[in-house]
Amino acid sequence: MAFEGTLKDFHLADILQLIGLQRKTGVLTLEGPDDTVTIFFEEGAVVGARSRRYPLEECLRRVLPLRGLVTEEQMAEVERAQAETGQRLGHVLARLNLLSEEVLQEVVTLEIQELLYRVFQGAQGTYRFEVQARLDLPEGRIAPLAAEAFLIEAMRRMDEWPGIMGQIPDRDAVVSPGRPPGEIDRSRLTAREEQILELAHRQLPVADLVDASGLGEFEAVKAVAFLVGSGAVRLRQAPLAGAEAARVQTDGVRRRPWSPASIVWAMWGLTAMWLGVNLAFFQPWEILFASPLQGDLARQVRAQSDLAVLARHLDRYYAETGAFPRDLRELVRRGMVDADMLRDPWGQPYRYDVREHGYSLSTGGGVRLAPPPPPPGERPQRRAEADGR
Repeated sequence: MAFEGTLKDFHLADILQLIGLQRKTGVLTLEGPDDTVTIFFEEGAVVGARSRRYPLEECLRRVLPLRGLVTEEQMAEVERAQAETGQRLGHVLARLNLLSEEVLQEVVTLEIQELLYRVFQGAQGTYRFEVQARLDLPEGRIAPLAAEAFLIEAMRRMDEWPGIMGQIPDRDAVVSPGRPPGEIDRSRLTAREEQILELAHRQLPVADLVDASGLGEFEAVKAVAFLVGSGAVRLRQAPLAGAEAARVQTDGVRRRPWSPASIVWAMWGLTAMWLGVNLAFFQPWEILFASPLQGDLARQVRAQSDLAVLARHLDRYYAETGAFPRDLRELVRRGMVDADMLRDPWGQPYRYDVREHGYSLSTGGGVRLAPPPPPPGERPQRRAEADGR
């Protein structure tokens, strides 16, 4: 069985949710103007992904030396061995005892997750999902990633991404130290920001620094943006020779310029995906994916996104005033959110209670905001804690 259509009419988030709800095993192919991405599912969870334009092995050849996991000389040796034997990169690395299977799997998992999030930023074109009894996935398999967990994280990233872009308009800008080490208050830095600050001494372009960090694009660029804003690092443009300038247009997964239009498009889709599907269009899908939980899960995912937005503005309010508001309507009065944001997908007002050391947020549908404890060194204004019913 297969189903297909255009991503203009049916958002990628809806497709992922429906596959997850029905615990389908199969292959989702996304044909876009610039790339073809294939996503593999087992029982509704993502277990792998491939890109025609950016093959996994090419990404690994770039990332492994940048992270210091192998040297350039060792990678050249691996490539010679591949040319002689025809074996895959992972087999050669293991045979030459250059990298453990565990470390390689960690890098592969991060690269595949980053591919999925990049697809989410501006998926265009057509889709086709083919149900299969079992998958043939000889390489690039990751631990199952639940579709709903992926959607919630994607929404969080889309909400924060525009603010990060404002600090880093160019991925090819070189990151370098902005102040002497003694002038930087490291007690206010998170572990991720500390790591990026150390990497700044290598004076790498943003794209290379992302790969060297092993944090993933979102977390690494977010840390760079904070350090740029605080003056701990600075960005400078490096002139490119003709050959290098040409290479930048085609080399590496993350060397293309930021695309504000695609990110705005993705944010719109993530915000409106549960609201914009009318019943007439949805009925044909119900034949394939009938489930009594479908509507409630959609509301839960949207509620998680709303709570993340409210929490961000509550923390901003606290940073500006030194206290949390007594009522969420204060956020509306300050122009931080629209009044519609104060009602959950079940039509009830979001429940908000100020506590001694923070606040709680929850919904009439039982969804609650429960972020993990702040990591060591987290900045003071992020003290907000939240839980629910």
